[in-house]
Amino acid sequence: MIARMSQNALAKEIGSSATLISRYERGLTVPSLLMAMDMAKVLGITLDEFIGIRPLPEEWIENMSEGAVDE
Repeated sequence: MIARMSQNALAKEIGSSATLISRYERGLTVPSLLMAMDMAKVLGITLDEFIGIRPLPEEWIENMSEGAVDE
């Protein structure tokens, strides 16, 4: 199952900043391959899923929209 995390929690896990995570989410900058791999690992998904080559399972998407954010 994909981890639901705040920007702060994800940033802490990968040794980055919430500001940088926000920039990635807004499409203002693109993570390096190594950074993308780290984020995918922490989120519990494959790199293919992270970059959108392979879609996430539908039940994961449903759980993401229903659940609370983990910290």
